[in-house]
Amino acid sequence: MKIICKFALYKKLIHNISKKFICHIIKKDMKKSLTSLFLSLFIVVSPLFAQETTSETETETVTISKEVKRERAEKKIFSNWSVMGKGGISLFDGDVLQEYNQFIPQGATKLGLGASVEGSFTPRWGIGIEYNYLQMGADTDNTEFTGTMHFPSVYLSFNLSNLFYNHRDHVKWSIYADLGLGIGFYKSESTKTPASATPHKIDNGQAAAFVAGINLEYNFTKYLALSWSNQYRMFNKDNLEAANHIKGNTNDAIFSSMLGLRYKFGTSKHEHIRNIDYDTYNGDYAEKMDSIMTRVKELDKKVNTLEQTTPTKGDVDNLKNKLDNLDDYIKQQFEGPDSDGDGVPDVRDREPNTPPGSYVNYWGEALPFDMTTNIPSIFFDFDRSNLDQKSKSIIQEVALKMSQNPNLKVEIRGYADNEGTVDYNIKLSTKRALITKQELVEVYKIEESRIIANGLGKILQPASRYPLNRRCDFLFDK
Repeated sequence: MKIICKFALYKKLIHNISKKFICHIIKKDMKKSLTSLFLSLFIVVSPLFAQETTSETETETVTISKEVKRERAEKKIFSNWSVMGKGGISLFDGDVLQEYNQFIPQGATKLGLGASVEGSFTPRWGIGIEYNYLQMGADTDNTEFTGTMHFPSVYLSFNLSNLFYNHRDHVKWSIYADLGLGIGFYKSESTKTPASATPHKIDNGQAAAFVAGINLEYNFTKYLALSWSNQYRMFNKDNLEAANHIKGNTNDAIFSSMLGLRYKFGTSKHEHIRNIDYDTYNGDYAEKMDSIMTRVKELDKKVNTLEQTTPTKGDVDNLKNKLDNLDDYIKQQFEGPDSDGDGVPDVRDREPNTPPGSYVNYWGEALPFDMTTNIPSIFFDFDRSNLDQKSKSIIQEVALKMSQNPNLKVEIRGYADNEGTVDYNIKLSTKRALITKQELVEVYKIEESRIIANGLGKILQPASRYPLNRRCDFLFDK
């Protein structure tokens, strides 16, 4: 209740000060239009001040935890309002100094002052009212011009940083674009040389204007921000300089560049909406971070469990015995005796008496005749997998045979002689089979799905370097 009363008093005080200020800075015939503009703006924004103060009735200061931030994001409980004062330079852009080949206005550098009240309703946009005091001037060879303007306006503000990026790691810097409408109340005096000429004056001029601005803002604390405001006001009149002897094709304008300090209300109790990105506003970022942190904690628990689990000597010995048994099994499967010389050790040879040179499968079983062909094997140099010209000619025959029969499939079996370890020769024989398959696919465009490449390792007999065992065989099937 105290907060509501305090803001009501502030609002009344601002209204009274504004009314007295307006009465002093303009004459009676201007007062009606300017006062009407400010009263209309206060009627619009007054309920919004009350909305902020009544949206959260807690008066005690609490530490803002992640849970509280998430709750506030879900309920959209943020501080919205801020005020800014600024000062800098004002440059008149009109016919008295119209240089068509210069981008920056060439009027005399004069004083510019301003103040604004802004409500930011999401991290992406807000609305505000602003007052600027702008001095005008120019001095040429044949004209001297001076003037002042009181310029109230209403504007929309867009945070371009949050419009283009939902999540930002650094929210201290933001770029804003402003678009607005205002009325300029001005007086000006123009003297045409020689100095004895009678000056021309405008004492109660009024002109409407469209305002476009770009502002760079840095939040150096949660409640204070430094602003660099640049605005260009385009008026609907062409005689702000009161120089009837000068007429141009475009209306007059005023450019201003000012440094300002912004104060953000309510930051002791709520996060201010100008200090956050759009993901935080929606609660998405907090939810994503919580999900990541939950997974990190789960992994941390698993790591701690593993660190606390110390294997016993019995566990180590048991694992060692299993590895030794596995090594013995592999040796039996690939390095055991081969009585019939078909390349399959007796331990897994289901047909131990196949004739020499027979094509067999993994279990030593003879393959049906229609799976074999009269196409010869291709051979490799010792410890090599590259294809020589003769091998490529044989692969060409395989490709021709498969092209003539689109339903035909081929298994390429790679072998190595008895030199080297089991693991090395399995890799070498597999590489030979894959190289052969690659030649069929890339050179002759045979579908990869019709080719199987198997590396069967070393052939045990004879137990030496034997060129005929360094080969790839072709087995066809439909």
